[in-house]
Amino acid sequence: MRVIIFLILLFAWNSAVYAHECDEDYSKIEMSINNNDITWCKSRFSMQDNYFFLKTNILTYKIEHSSFVTSVDDYYSSLNNNSELFCSKKKITSLNKNETLFFTLYPSGNNETPYCYSLDLRYFDGKIHLAKYNSDVKVSILDLRSLGVINKDKQYLYSSPNNITKMYLVKGDKVNILEEKNEKGSVWYFINYKGKKSICGSKLTRLI
Repeated sequence: MRVIIFLILLFAWNSAVYAHECDEDYSKIEMSINNNDITWCKSRFSMQDNYFFLKTNILTYKIEHSSFVTSVDDYYSSLNNNSELFCSKKKITSLNKNETLFFTLYPSGNNETPYCYSLDLRYFDGKIHLAKYNSDVKVSILDLRSLGVINKDKQYLYSSPNNITKMYLVKGDKVNILEEKNEKGSVWYFINYKGKKSICGSKLTRLI
């Protein structure tokens, strides 16, 4: 039987960070392209199973079934040096410098190069643009603050701002951020935590 506990979690400014984590069997690569943070979850088995978190100033996009991400400059450089890796050997001249490009690995039908990369998705001007309408790439929108990761060794939970409990979270625990409120100089967060016990409808705060 699942136990639901309603608590408040209090922590300082640096006790949690917002992040999106990769599943098991995926290696994690963090990068920045055009001032947008990208988490690349790289499959150990298939390039087509890679997925990405693209974090913008407003939203976070989860992009699934894409193989790799690159800037326009790096794409041009890769095309010049390894054109055989791309399904289209011609340079795409309609791109802007501020674009972020997502390529997917497809069967090429060529025995010498059995697979090639095709441009499926472009991000620019704050929007996702599909480059191929028949693509298997899946895009979903996540709230920017949907996930927090505790980076303090032990963070006690509170039933109210002045009432500490015996329960706590530890470094690496992931909490879903449900809501944020500013009360008397402190920022409080409603959270949901799923572990051996579920903490639902709770709050956590950082001091400012």
